Amino acid sequence: MKKAIFMLAVGAMALTACSDTEVIEEGVQSPAIGFNTNVGKNSRAIDNDNFAQFFVYGTYKMPTTSNLVQVFDGEEVTKSEKGEWGYTNTRYWIDGATYTFAAYGVDGGILPGNNAQANFGTADGFLNLAQIEVDGATGHQKDIVYAKSGSVLGLETNNPSVALAFKHILSRLDFTFKSGFPAGYTAEVTNVRLVSVRNTGRFMGQTLSWTDVDRTVDVTSVPAISLQFDETEISETKSITSGYAYVIPFEYKVKNVGIVFNLDVKNGNGEAVYGKEVSAYWAPRWAGGNTYSYTIILNGQAAGLDPIQFTGSVVDWATGKPSVPNFDIDPEPLQQPEP
Repeated sequence: MKKAIFMLAVGAMALTACSDTEVIEEGVQSPAIGFNTNVGKNSRAIDNDNFAQFFVYGTYKMPTTSNLVQVFDGEEVTKSEKGEWGYTNTRYWIDGATYTFAAYGVDGGILPGNNAQANFGTADGFLNLAQIEVDGATGHQKDIVYAKSGSVLGLETNNPSVALAFKHILSRLDFTFKSGFPAGYTAEVTNVRLVSVRNTGRFMGQTLSWTDVDRTVDVTSVPAISLQFDETEISETKSITSGYAYVIPFEYKVKNVGIVFNLDVKNGNGEAVYGKEVSAYWAPRWAGGNTYSYTIILNGQAAGLDPIQFTGSVVDWATGKPSVPNFDIDPEPLQQPEP
């Protein structure tokens, strides 16, 4: 996990990282081609507990030829209630043939994007995911996992299940808002969205990396990614954290990716002292398979509030003889008031 801290209008940022532990399920020996999987644990949408569907592609070649023969073409593989993976139209191992497999899984089974597609090269055996769109449009916020095997030699009997280790190929973000206002102040953070991300790209099976990462429309017209919060109010003792958002990995060179939200501030008496839209822009460097947790500390400077300030100075003692009023001293004793 990678963490970053934003202090709006201050600009402090720090990143740390930690690794995730993977768990591999044991395969089952069978003369039929079978599969077992594992998925990294860094995703809310897809993990080993809820991963129940993927689409597999595969080829084989015989020792006497270099020609690839396609044996799987987007075959849907599903997990039963007993946790066993299976598919229809069973294929069987060919003794001495060398196989390679590639597969992808996606939340809901449909790749995000109006024209998204899986392209498999029968000549080279690489599976690419093309015209992927990840932004705030309906159906575009999805986790995608990808796996490919090394060379697998077919045996006459006792072939193990093909072990596919799926990895998350998008970047995942969440945002925490904390208060930097004085004690007693409260702030409400609403309508939080991520804007101007590069929302389209192509994932290459040969290099396991993204290419052609760009925007489908003008930078200001990419559908904003709305961030969901269970609560909206923050104070000196209370922070809020969003649900996850998914983005295509990319190293930005220009500070044109923004976090935008509405901020309303009340003082200790419950009086509204500020209410505006606030934004911050930065050039993120997102890598696939990583979670980036951003902390935004809101304070008066961040909100644009004008602080009450004081100056003071000490005037030197005056020199010379000051002017004082004259007092007349009455020689008569002080008269006592009548009872």
